[in-house]
This record gives sequence, C-alpha cells and structure tokens, in this order.
Amino acid sequence: MIVYIKIDTDDNIDIVSCSDAWLDFCQSWTDKIEQEADLKWYLQLDSTLPLEEFAVQFEQKLTFTNSTGIWGAGISKVVAELVAKANSFSPNKLPIVFPNQTDKFLARLPIELLPLSNDIISLKKLGIATFGELKKIPLSELAKQFGDNGNLIYNFISGIDPHPLQCQTFQIISWEINFLTLPEYQAKVAPPLLVNHLEVGVRSICDQLHAVNRLAEQVELYWYCDEQRCSKVKTLYSPTDKSDQLLRFLRSSLPQTAVSILGIRVKRLKAHSATQLSIFGSNSGNKLKVTQVSEELKVRFGDEALTSISISRREKILAMWEEKYL
Repeated sequence: MIVYIKIDTDDNIDIVSCSDAWLDFCQSWTDKIEQEADLKWYLQLDSTLPLEEFAVQFEQKLTFTNSTGIWGAGISKVVAELVAKANSFSPNKLPIVFPNQTDKFLARLPIELLPLSNDIISLKKLGIATFGELKKIPLSELAKQFGDNGNLIYNFISGIDPHPLQCQTFQIISWEINFLTLPEYQAKVAPPLLVNHLEVGVRSICDQLHAVNRLAEQVELYWYCDEQRCSKVKTLYSPTDKSDQLLRFLRSSLPQTAVSILGIRVKRLKAHSATQLSIFGSNSGNKLKVTQVSEELKVRFGDEALTSISISRREKILAMWEEKYL
C-alpha cells in the first residue's frame, strides 16, 4: 500500500524542525519514502503493517508537533492522495481504500479533484461531474478535446501514477556517547571534559561525511540532563566536512551543566561539488587548469590583466560571527 501524508502548520512553527520531526515519523514505518514537497510524503508500507495503528500514531504526532494534516492509503500515489483529500470531508472514517475498492472509489469522486483546474470548467459544460462519467469518454476523444492533457486526465482518473514511487536515500550521520555506561565514568560528565569528547564526536561525524562525499549544512548538538533531552540546532554559514570548522562551530553550544549523554546529528546534508576549487586544499588538477588559464590571459591582455582575489576582512568577520552566534 502507498500512503500519502500532507502536513499543515501555522506561521509560528519552524518548517525545517517540523519537517525533520515528520520525516522521523515516516522513517519509523518504512525506508521507502518519496518527498513530493515540503511537508508532503509518499510512503510504501509493507502489507503486514497495521494501518489502524498508523492512524493512531499519526494523530498522536499531530498533537505532539502542534500541526494539522491528512493522510490516505491506496494502491498508487494518485489513489492515496485522492483518498486523503476525499476523507478530509469525512474525518471519522479511516482513509484507506483497498485494491478491490479502488474502481468504485474513483468512479464517484467529483471532477473538482482533478489537478487541471482550467479543464474542469470545460468538463462541467459537457455535463460531466464525476470521475466515473469522465472515464466513459474514449481516450481518443479526450485527446481531441484536451490535447496532451487528455492522456494525463485518463491516467489520473484511473489511479495510474505518472511515475512509480521514487525512493529517496536519507543518510543518517550521527554520533552519541552515554557516560553512564562507560566504565571510566558511570556518572554524568561536567563541561571541562565535554570538549574532549566533542572533539572525538566531530572527528567521527567528519569521517562519515567523507565516506558519503557530503557536507554538513545543519547540525544538531544534543544532550541529556536529568533524563530531559536538550538540543541546539545551527545552520552553518558555509557547509563543511572539516573537523576544525565543525568543532569551532559546535563548541560554543556545549551545555554548562553535567550531562549523561552527548550527541551530534547532521540534520541537513549538501552535495559535495567535485568541481569546486579548493581555496585551502591541494587540488593539483584544478591548480594546473587555473595556471593555464592565467598564462593565456597574460599572453592576450598582459600582466596587468590579472589581480589577486581575496576575501575581504569584513566578509571574514561576518562569516565568523554567523558561525558563532547564528
């Protein structure tokens, strides 16, 4: 079964945090996930999973995240989304349509649920009010009337997806240490020692980033104090996989009290551009290309054509300030 989820929040809720919370919820049920847009997902659930329990946990998650939302289950992404939208008018019924119920369900849906708003007016003029009535029209006639949209309309009212579920790989990069279980401690650890463990954690995070060729763009530092989870989430001014930069970035977020657990989690990754020139690294191939281009420019325009480019002092200070305080 395919499950469609759409979440709505008010302006006071941080979309990124809410999205992360709901992605965690989705991953607790399956690893076959396609994110259609912000706060919209398609999940492919195993047939053995109880959808009734999914409904209960979905409502609990809405309450916990202070949000509203809809969900629906069907044999395809199109059907699941239509089930969710149709059920929003009758919330007391579980939004599930099983395979043997699909044709009957689709036939009685109003054409207002079509994604092609301009064509709905034309269909109403023809006296067509439901998917079932529309499906009685031959595909060839729909193509004459609506051109390329004719085939899209026919597939949509038949519950056929334009493309199959495109599962995304959500890489989890994290590190955690529990001081209560370590023989050398078996107790909470105070701030002076936390820095040493933070360095170990940052090195582990960077090793994981290097392994998947990704940069950390948003990082969460979390800890447990008296069984309560606390955290600070920061977005990096410049995404990085360098341990010294990440350590400087996280060090100011360390708690000032003794903790039982300390952890780091990369909440947002960014692709590592293989073509980007490294300012501080040693990329001999790129340096050779830059040298060749420089020589060609000198030959054509003279030595005066080239000037050195450097980051201004103001930009450096701004970057350091944002890394420390934002």
